[in-house]
Amino acid sequence: MDETPLDTLATRIRFDLRSVPDWKTADEAIAIITNAEMEIGVIEAEFTARIAALKAEQQKRSARYSNKVLRITAMLREFVTQNRADMGDKKKSRKLAHGEVGFKLGNRKVVFNETEGFTLLMLKKHKIEGCIVTSEAVDKMAVHKLSEAELVKIDVEIEQEERFFYKPAEAKAAKYPKTDAELAAASAAPSK
Repeated sequence: MDETPLDTLATRIRFDLRSVPDWKTADEAIAIITNAEMEIGVIEAEFTARIAALKAEQQKRSARYSNKVLRITAMLREFVTQNRADMGDKKKSRKLAHGEVGFKLGNRKVVFNETEGFTLLMLKKHKIEGCIVTSEAVDKMAVHKLSEAELVKIDVEIEQEERFFYKPAEAKAAKYPKTDAELAAASAAPSK
């Protein structure tokens, strides 16, 4: 396999390809894609580190306020619980100058006294079928194993399409110069 001179490959990696007219250029395209994906990885890693640092700074700066909210909320909940009678017989809340405090019902949830399996048996025994969910689905892996005659009987076809792929070589892609000075130095160096 012919090696592409570093200056030509580096130039193409830096600027782009306009077409892929032959196998040599196809090979260069894989090198360009590999290097571009490596650069994307570097950029993603840099931004991930920045985001992590920003999140840590945000948590650090807001920690005292978060702790204050938790502490005062606990004290407020305790006070309102102890003084619930002051809200009236039917009232579950009380309006104050800066807001409202009170109690409200949360979302309802089913709590099984026994196991869910036991409850399922009891629902079936007492013929309360409206609370039982059954789902049926076609086992596509099993359908793949059917014969052509069986597939015709159930009016099913197995389709398979060809998909393009590329796989970079296992060796690390060529490192290319990033600056014009590095490019000039690389092109001046003797090629292999």
